[in-house]
Amino acid sequence: MTKQRRSFSAEFKRDAASLVLDQGYSHIEAKFPKSMNRYGYE
Repeated sequence: MTKQRRSFSAEFKRDAASLVLDQGYSHIEAKFPKSMNRYGYE
């Protein structure tokens, strides 16, 4: 059984790259909204 690979829109990729490059976020921080931790929403 193979895992299905997630796909992200171009807009999401641009926004995530902007967070990392322009605003100093880590790639992990850019992946999740601030209101969400790794176990779900706060």
